[in-house]
Amino acid sequence: MTLVTDAETLRGSVTHEAAPIHMVFVGNTALHMLSMNDAGDARYSVHLETPMVLSYRGTCEGFD
Repeated sequence: MTLVTDAETLRGSVTHEAAPIHMVFVGNTALHMLSMNDAGDARYSVHLETPMVLSYRGTCEGFD
């Protein structure tokens, strides 16, 4: 699986095929995690090399 961001293209893996779905991507300077349930509720977090985490909550639309 591939995640394309403005900064880089990340390769990752899906840890569970049915909902909830968890995806992990490793970048040059951070670990990216995306989790989503059947309703489309999602959490995207970026774990930086420094002791900092950015976390977003929202919904996923059009994800196949």
